Amino acid sequence: MFLADCGMLGTVRGASVSVTSTQLCGTATYTCDLGYGYTGGNLTRTCQSSAQWSGTKPVCVCKTNK
Repeated sequence: MFLADCGMLGTVRGASVSVTSTQLCGTATYTCDLGYGYTGGNLTRTCQSSAQWSGTKPVCVCKTNK
């Protein structure tokens, strides 16, 4: 039986990621670093049977005080 493995995710600037597993149904949860704000993509992604992560990488941008 084939067990999907989505592999490791690349890094996201201004964020850290916590991965429960890279295999089927594993989840990856991103957290924007202090001083960064979330602007798009998915903060939680799931390893699918197609061996691909669901959704898209999140985008965290540096907050600026003006």
